[in-house]
Amino acid sequence: GTTGITAGKVNNSDLDPDHLEQGWQLCGTPWVDYGERGWRSCRGTWPGKRGFTCGLWTLFHAVAAQAEDEDAASDLHILHATVSTFFDCDECRKHFEQIPVNPEDLVNRQSVQLWWWRTHNNVNRRVKSFEDRLQDGDPAFPKVQWPSPAECPSCRLPKRPRAFLQRRVPSPLQPEQSEDDLAQPAEEEEVWDFGEVASFLKGYYSPASSHGR
Repeated sequence: GTTGITAGKVNNSDLDPDHLEQGWQLCGTPWVDYGERGWRSCRGTWPGKRGFTCGLWTLFHAVAAQAEDEDAASDLHILHATVSTFFDCDECRKHFEQIPVNPEDLVNRQSVQLWWWRTHNNVNRRVKSFEDRLQDGDPAFPKVQWPSPAECPSCRLPKRPRAFLQRRVPSPLQPEQSEDDLAQPAEEEEVWDFGEVASFLKGYYSPASSHGR
């Protein structure tokens, strides 16, 4: 029978989630057991924070970290298509789909890991703008550009000022700025050492490590 996956897209009309859930278990564990255990490293301060989305990001990073060079691009395409097809938040999904996947992002495991890392920080930046406006973020786990300087002191290069005019250019990957925002002094732009970030990710998501973001 057909798998329902063609040209990188999933035809969800061919999939029965209830049948899939009944016939397949992750690590042989009944699904109800996961609900009873609750979240561990992805547990938020209160219900509705972190949890599911944190678990998804952890899965994406872990899969990328354990991929072989020849399989990394395929893994990214499959996970990308899964988010594009099944993630319930339409606005979130559309933002995710706007983030480009360029040929240089698919060269090997390291390039794919860096794509997931950049994308995660991009999403965190967007979500932070909403949480700051609504004042509903988790105070114990604020949305930041990760890893923090404390977690990886060598991952950042000296900051440089962001050009004032550059901040006015609309971007599909950034939340819209108000006139008040544009009136503020130019913020400093974080500059990353991608080699150091790649080394950090390799250690953070190695089989010997257990982390959730």
